Amino acid sequence: KLITVAAIIFIIGTLLSYCISVKIYRPIYNAATVIRKKYPTSFEKESPKIKNEMLFIEHSVNKIIQTNEKLAAIIEQHKSTLFEKLIMDIICGDATTQDIEVSRPLLDDKFTYSYYMVILFGIDNYKQFKGSISTESEKTFRQKLVMIIQNKLSSEYKTLCIDMHNGTFMAIINIDGLDNILSDVTRVCTEIKVSDLIVDTNITVSIGIGGVHEGIQEIKKSYEEAVTTLNYKFIKGTDSIISIDDIMNDIYKSTNNCCI
Repeated sequence: KLITVAAIIFIIGTLLSYCISVKIYRPIYNAATVIRKKYPTSFEKESPKIKNEMLFIEHSVNKIIQTNEKLAAIIEQHKSTLFEKLIMDIICGDATTQDIEVSRPLLDDKFTYSYYMVILFGIDNYKQFKGSISTESEKTFRQKLVMIIQNKLSSEYKTLCIDMHNGTFMAIINIDGLDNILSDVTRVCTEIKVSDLIVDTNITVSIGIGGVHEGIQEIKKSYEEAVTTLNYKFIKGTDSIISIDDIMNDIYKSTNNCCI
């Protein structure tokens, strides 16, 4: 009888141990299966002899971590390019709300305030200027001008300056309020216009200033206003600094004069 009882207890214990082991092993097996389905060749080729799921998962997780670290390094290396691409997509209306949310860490690293203004700097008679110097000299000049614009505005605001490659340079400034912004920006733009690089090159630069708008997606609106104001130099004259407020004031005056 004792032998029978012992045998029954042994069998029951073995069954319980098996059931518990299966229950414990199931998540490990499922995790390994998910990895094999997600990466059906890459990890298996690198570890064909790994049959133990725990070792396979350990190997796979290490590879995933290494891959993520490499991707993070690549993103960090090309962060400026990715940021400029995102801004250009916003301006062109190609960036969705989801695109912006996904890129939020990239944006928060550069811009921290809610308000934005776009300023366009246009080289007057650019085609003539471009034809008067070598391609390399013109490229060097553009690089230097980007640095001047960036450095001057960055001393006052969070700034991104992008060479539009058509004789126009776009500066986006990120600000925390509206107080005296136009007069302050106009002052800095005047300093840029009389910088040694521009004066010594014997060229003039016209500047169009868009309005201040709240929200990263409203950069597009400020950019469109800056384009309008820069084109207004054909009325105001080259070597000008023109804001969207100037145009609105001119329209208001013209409307009042017509009504008199």
